[in-house]
Amino acid sequence: MTSFDFSSTLPARESRMWKNYKVCLVRDADTMWICELPSANSSTERKKFRHFEKHLNNFFKKAFNELPENIPNDETEKIVIVFHDGQYYRGKIESITSQKRNQIVQVFLLDYGTVLRIDGSCVRVLEPGSWTSVPFQAKLIKLFAISPLTLRYSPTKTLKLLPGKSSEWDAAATNFVQNVFEHKHSVNFVPVKYDSDGCLHGLLTVSMNLSEWASVLQSCTSLLPELLEITTKQSTSSKSEKFEKDLAQILVHLNFANYEREVLEDFARNKCGVQGLPSLQIGYRSDGRLKYQLSDSKTQDSNNEEKEQRAVEVKEACEAISGKCKYDESFFRILF
Repeated sequence: MTSFDFSSTLPARESRMWKNYKVCLVRDADTMWICELPSANSSTERKKFRHFEKHLNNFFKKAFNELPENIPNDETEKIVIVFHDGQYYRGKIESITSQKRNQIVQVFLLDYGTVLRIDGSCVRVLEPGSWTSVPFQAKLIKLFAISPLTLRYSPTKTLKLLPGKSSEWDAAATNFVQNVFEHKHSVNFVPVKYDSDGCLHGLLTVSMNLSEWASVLQSCTSLLPELLEITTKQSTSSKSEKFEKDLAQILVHLNFANYEREVLEDFARNKCGVQGLPSLQIGYRSDGRLKYQLSDSKTQDSNNEEKEQRAVEVKEACEAISGKCKYDESFFRILF
């Protein structure tokens, strides 16, 4: 289970919702690279990057061939400049394959979240720290508080397939997520916390209509009736109507994933503390089931009634987490 320090807060710049992004590369069902889409309402960072990229291209049109061409085979993970389709890009070497007459270099483009396999003559190693005044635009994110499940046969005569905990994502789950983002639909991301490895976890929502979901599921039609049941609950007026859904909730609903209950409970308790709500206490009933209670502490705050109602909603959210999670339960939205 991933560990988080909920006593610390994200910097203000990172705690807001990231709007109008796209998923560039899916590494696993819960792990992906995202980039902001260009638009009239681009963020300040995106606007700075556009000017930075123009300057970078103008500079390397003259300076690229002045840099050493041959790349030593041990230069993986180095930051490089890449010439591709008439443009220059910042990248990081992932692997180098030496051939008789040239090198083939696999490069991850740090501002676009994509991978290229390209001739080594089109790659130059940059000095450490150079051309980093604007942050790399591709962001590595993970879905918050879910863990993978995989289908296993039950130890009975009927040999039913049942979801069970796994340390790795099932290939079908990752393929499903790749299909969802094949056409680069717009997504929003709500950052929650960095993990101990520096990766940012949060909520990722995607906006699509029913016909687009149906197209995504052409290769896995057994999931289509279940997913249509999910979507039609909130999109009954028109099949072309766009609606926003949380990717983690869909993965849980389809038995690709499970919620990490303890992580969500810790987050809920911290949420109560930060917002000045009655504290959430977690114990066990006599039958062994989890029991959630709110403290009886009262305040003279004029908004006390509103806060108590908010705390009750958080308590009910945790009760939903500990039970069988249904897609239409709003506990995840309540917690955030």
